[in-house]
Amino acid sequence: MLLDAGLPPDLPPELWNTEAPDVVERIHRAYVTAGAQIITTNTFGASRMKLSSFRMQHRLAEFISGAVKIAKKVGGNIAIAGDIGPLGVFMQPIGEMSFDEAYAEFSEIARYFDCAGVDFLLLETFTDLMEMKAALLACKDASELPIFVTFAFDEGDRSVTGTPPDVFAAVADALPCDAVGTNCGNGLESVGNAIRRMRPITEKPLIGQPNAGKPSMQNGRTIFPVTPEQMADFAIDLWQSGANFIGGCCGSTPSHIARIADAVRGKPVVNTRKSMSFYAASRTKLLQISSEKPTVIIGERINPSGRRKLRESLERGDIGAAKLEAIKQEIADALDICVASPKVDELAVLPRVVSGVSSIVEQPLFIDTTNPAALELALKVYPGLPVINSISGKSSDIETFLPIALRWGAGFIALCMDDAGVAESEERCIEIAGKIIEKASDFGISKNRILIDPMMMPVSVVPQRIRIILSILKTLFSTFHIPTVIGLSNVSYGLPVRSIINASMLAAAIESGLCAVIADPTDERIVDTVFASAFLIGKDIRGENFMKKYSVAQAIQEQEHTSSLRDDIIHGNLDGLAEHVEAELQNCASSMKSSYQH
Repeated sequence: MLLDAGLPPDLPPELWNTEAPDVVERIHRAYVTAGAQIITTNTFGASRMKLSSFRMQHRLAEFISGAVKIAKKVGGNIAIAGDIGPLGVFMQPIGEMSFDEAYAEFSEIARYFDCAGVDFLLLETFTDLMEMKAALLACKDASELPIFVTFAFDEGDRSVTGTPPDVFAAVADALPCDAVGTNCGNGLESVGNAIRRMRPITEKPLIGQPNAGKPSMQNGRTIFPVTPEQMADFAIDLWQSGANFIGGCCGSTPSHIARIADAVRGKPVVNTRKSMSFYAASRTKLLQISSEKPTVIIGERINPSGRRKLRESLERGDIGAAKLEAIKQEIADALDICVASPKVDELAVLPRVVSGVSSIVEQPLFIDTTNPAALELALKVYPGLPVINSISGKSSDIETFLPIALRWGAGFIALCMDDAGVAESEERCIEIAGKIIEKASDFGISKNRILIDPMMMPVSVVPQRIRIILSILKTLFSTFHIPTVIGLSNVSYGLPVRSIINASMLAAAIESGLCAVIADPTDERIVDTVFASAFLIGKDIRGENFMKKYSVAQAIQEQEHTSSLRDDIIHGNLDGLAEHVEAELQNCASSMKSSYQH
């Protein structure tokens, strides 16, 4: 609209907030007359980072205050959104900008809007979870205004940094924003698909703002192909899919908005109910932990305890061994990251490992530390929805770690242990878990952000603990309807052939309702137990996962075991041995006969 009104393409639109305010006001009025109930300030590119390209960064406050004054002049019963766009650069580890640098930029912008007096802040067209987190937390710290956040999914069903709509919704749902959604994108359908994928994940109001189709260049002009009538039809679809705020983005003229307003005005809010499952996420993958799903494997191998080479590597500040351990655990659903050791600088190493591992694997991360400072540094560099391992019922843990979990939107493992020690009975375990859940609720953390760990003990030390654990697993879920998790390897500590004990305990625990297990995913017995148990207890419908994994494995195994006498010997295969010996003898006889004739 500004370009059509004569804005030179080599100048920032924000300049007209001071140089041509009447033009900006006229455009606002056109949209309000068309039926818009919310208008966004002309400040999408108002950041020092972007304005520096025009050597106008020193005019940031002027542009923001001017934009708000213009919007207020329009008057009427409308809401004014302080529009904040991305900074235009990638953040670490993809780019160079640090979290703290981005946070400082967005904090300044939010303060200017707060002083100017908008109704809420709109963070729109973000594509990087790290930048979105920096912007959201900066705005929350700088202002008490409501915050809306939208993501743009331009690459099919993902943002340019690889984030799909359900991951974005899960991350944003856990953070202190008031509405989430999507705008821009590659046309109407991408926005509709995103809304449908977000709706089951969050109960927060959803925003749908599509472009007027995918643009193309015609005679030197950008043309958006979707008509106002087509936008109106799509607005109905967005409403039926669960969108609560419906509008238009690029190419949406007042005529488009008028049709949208006519189509959805007065329609009731579509009632939706999100899944109450526990979610964790990387930048690109969402993980659901639920009693209705197969038991989740959380890889335990990035832990210096009992791993000398990894420990020595971390002591030197070298994270290469940790990355290798992450790659080895590709079959795991998530990875636990622990670097704690007496000679390891956890403040320096933990965030580096978290950042390094998250950049090479898709699995969500559990961050395992008792150091709150190291934890915050690690959370600051993690792009997804992390899990803190763990928070006990100790007073110091609750006071220290629950505020961290709240601020960063992290889920956490609730450890059945308090100031009096480990819960030794089922009743004490329920009591401690209930206290942690209640304290978390007091902080504003819902119980679907919590996993409960009843604390596995070595069977060689506390043999009676095993029956208690199996009973507790059932009682915990029936009491709180919260998924459970155990650190499996503890059960076999100090025993020979630990894998057998671990797998047997795991099978019993899964039958008792275990939802997630922290274990070694390179142990085939562990993986086999999880897949087989899910099939047997009805969590792998029709055995699809089991058949997919083991039918292929069996075919490969049969091929390897029956291809030659050499393979029979290597693999200890007796089934084809006689046949292959006979074939080899015939080959030898034929060779000898041929040599004799020559």
